[in-house]
Amino acid sequence: MDPEKAKLIASLIDKIPIVVPALLTSTIAIITLIIGYKNNKRQNAINLITSKRIEWQEIIRNELSDFIHDAWILHNTYCIQVEENNFNPEYFLSEAGNVTAKGNKLILRLNPIEDKKIIDIITEFFITLDPGKPEEAEAFLDNLDELLVKLRVESHIMLKKEWEKIKTEAGSKN
Repeated sequence: MDPEKAKLIASLIDKIPIVVPALLTSTIAIITLIIGYKNNKRQNAINLITSKRIEWQEIIRNELSDFIHDAWILHNTYCIQVEENNFNPEYFLSEAGNVTAKGNKLILRLNPIEDKKIIDIITEFFITLDPGKPEEAEAFLDNLDELLVKLRVESHIMLKKEWEKIKTEAGSKN
């Protein structure tokens, strides 16, 4: 073997203890960087989804509150008008239209499968909004009372389930 080649090989062999760890460290650093990037990207996606769910939940809570509030006002206004024998169908239909618009907005925000009970209650509420004759007022009011109570109960259940989903997505079971 040529002495120059032997010297070159010996020089390379002497550098192996420095080069191999450097290559290994560089490879580990690159792998760590890739894993960190993927984890960061995943965490950002989870944070975005979680924040949007929280935002959606707050919107639903506010819209449910407004709907139930306006429905109770419609209910109480009807009670007063019937008691005073002063039922005003035009006013009632106008207010019923406002309540219906809020209910439709809610229905469009809800999941048609997971939130079916709430959608069914709101839909039944729409169907029930025809007070009929004044002598049927008591049955009408009882039905509205029952529907609004059911809506409030089912809303609590739905919002609790959504909160549990948010906690699970965020990685917390507490």
